[in-house]
Amino acid sequence: MAKLHGMPEVLFPGGSKSAGALVALVIACVIALISTGQLQVPLPAPAHGKVVHVVPEDVLPWKPQPLQGDFAPNTRLYDAVRLFEGKVVGAESVAVTPKGDLALLDRYGNLFEAILSKGASGGGSSSSSKWVLHEKPVAKLGAGRPLGYHFD
Repeated sequence: MAKLHGMPEVLFPGGSKSAGALVALVIACVIALISTGQLQVPLPAPAHGKVVHVVPEDVLPWKPQPLQGDFAPNTRLYDAVRLFEGKVVGAESVAVTPKGDLALLDRYGNLFEAILSKGASGGGSSSSSKWVLHEKPVAKLGAGRPLGYHFD
């Protein structure tokens, strides 16, 4: 008697195609049992001891919410201008000083200061030509990359 994957041919009379169909049927049944919550499947480590459970439909946002109010699309950033490109490297942290100047921390821990030039207004349409950057850092904070700061 010929064997297919260690099983007698009597169990799989049609050969490997029937075996594949049987495996697909078993997988479909297991998926159906898991999705209906009748079969609890443990998660792999490190979440060992936890199980997958069915979440009620009213908990999940099945349809995206409309973008309205504060989340409405706008074009405000289309007019943004890069300040001091090539002069201050990696200035992710920018704050306005109490005097109204800009303080910029670069990736090396240097604190740069930029002053609004005379006759320029600090409105939303400011360009890089209205700000004057001190060429040398005002202070050095040391190693590490600052991720934010503010003035008291």
